[in-house]
Amino acid sequence: MEVERYLLLARMLEVDGEGYYKTVAFMIQSETLGFTRHSAPNLQHRSPVVEKTLSDGSTVTSDSEISPRDDPMSPYDKLLLLVFRASVSSSTSLPGLWSTPGVSGLVAQGRAYMAVASDLEQRAMVKGVLRGLMGPIVPVYRLFMGGFVPRGPAGWAGREEWGDRQVKEGGLPYAPYLTSLVTPMFFQFLVGPARTSRREDGGRGGVTIEKCRFLEISNCKGLCLNQCKKPAEEFFKEDLGVDLYVQPNFRTQECQWSWGEEAREVGGDGDWPKGCLEGCVDRKKAGE
Repeated sequence: MEVERYLLLARMLEVDGEGYYKTVAFMIQSETLGFTRHSAPNLQHRSPVVEKTLSDGSTVTSDSEISPRDDPMSPYDKLLLLVFRASVSSSTSLPGLWSTPGVSGLVAQGRAYMAVASDLEQRAMVKGVLRGLMGPIVPVYRLFMGGFVPRGPAGWAGREEWGDRQVKEGGLPYAPYLTSLVTPMFFQFLVGPARTSRREDGGRGGVTIEKCRFLEISNCKGLCLNQCKKPAEEFFKEDLGVDLYVQPNFRTQECQWSWGEEAREVGGDGDWPKGCLEGCVDRKKAGE
């Protein structure tokens, strides 16, 4: 019955998104048959950002109302974080700031680079780090997930122009779902616990980050945009051939990653703040 309920809700999500969210909200509130938020196909909060005007006349977005989490990191996560930070240090030519441990140190590295680099340079740096870390996985993923015909010698497979041609734009049909199954294992060190979910359109290929560790520590819209959201979307689309849409929620500090869904322009949804976050350290430094 739980499986059938899940499939019925997934179907409702496909044909009537607003009806789905209202139904799920009612079921959670009334605890219908033990229904919890994690029983739902799509786990996104429908909570728009809250804006406020400061005494100096500037408009900012209120900080998250959700209490910080202290999720422990496994030895595997710590190792991945160490490798990632070393790669960032090498790519930015800035000190590693190793005196600050963990993700806090990585955020300090990101802030230091943001102060001297443009938005495009920040995105290029992150994409370069991702390419380096994935290494030989990139051509394998492009072939079996992105659907690219591998480039071969002249006359390969009878036609030279077939080389590096994508069979289906946006990736092969099964790529979003398979990617969502394995991704949480490899980026939990940076964002914290995550679980597979359905996309907003009801399709498979979603991952919901329960409370993004990087966003929680940085509390900076600029770092989220240029050192996470946009480079991740561009890397999967341009390098790997699979569409990806990243939706951070600044009120809950959750984040939805949806493979197989085209990325939208920033500001195209109501969850993206128009102004800085109220408690952003970088906003205060810029003002000074």
